Amino acid sequence: MQKITNLDEILCNYDAIFSDIWGVIHNSVTPFKASVKALKAARAKGVKVILITNAPSSASQVINHLKNVIQAEDGFYDDIITSGDVAAAIIKKWTANGQKCFHLGLRDSDTEAVQPDFSELVDLDKADYVLCTFLAEKNEVDLQDYLPLLTQMKQKNLPFLCSNPDNVVDVGGTLYYCAGALAALYKQLGGEVIYTGKPHSQIYQIALDKLAKLLPETKIDPKKILVIGDGLATDVPGANKLGADMLFVADGIHAREFEQSEKHTGGDVFSDDFTNFIEQQIKLKGVDVKYYLAQLK
Repeated sequence: MQKITNLDEILCNYDAIFSDIWGVIHNSVTPFKASVKALKAARAKGVKVILITNAPSSASQVINHLKNVIQAEDGFYDDIITSGDVAAAIIKKWTANGQKCFHLGLRDSDTEAVQPDFSELVDLDKADYVLCTFLAEKNEVDLQDYLPLLTQMKQKNLPFLCSNPDNVVDVGGTLYYCAGALAALYKQLGGEVIYTGKPHSQIYQIALDKLAKLLPETKIDPKKILVIGDGLATDVPGANKLGADMLFVADGIHAREFEQSEKHTGGDVFSDDFTNFIEQQIKLKGVDVKYYLAQLK
């Protein structure tokens, strides 16, 4: 592990950055200005920045959220790819083949961008596949309440299209379950799950294709890509599969898990106790990836 205090210290090693959004750029309510500033500075030095998010919505809606809700300044990224975009491409092909969708999640504007016409959605007994964008409600829920519905899906052997592999999301300091939590339960029942976001390869391949267009004269080498993220189950293994280095943001989705270590270290992210704790957590995920621990300023 290499410890840094500023992203600029390692920029010379990379042609591009693949950065997460939630937990790195904002927490759905508050922008993280230091991160935006660091990415903007990276672009000024010629490093391409592609945002990769497990949001089940379209890129245009994520951009709108960044501008109008988060009010993050412009100019800190070159392109963006969402898990919702990947899901929409799959749905388009399935719809063309006459396959019908049962939707599990909130029927909001995010979902509508992925599944444009709610009138085309069908009841479970008529469905050929399930699209899960979120849970059916945002309020506090017990995942076990979904078991009867998931069991029905399994009995019909319906593919489960998971447009957000995250288990939870941090919205202004409150954690909510995501589609990934239900996908895990469906897999436990023996159901088929198709993931469209991180850490799975399809979304990274699209990001690599976008990068190739941004750098037409450069041979794309994963070792020259820095992945930035806060997810031990998504960003870290995603970087590992890609063969890229990782800058891990500890004060993100796992902040609560790290609090026990912070109490003993006074919040010093460069203390041996704290870095050892993070290394242990990463090893528990069964990955082996070069990564940096940063306190960006």
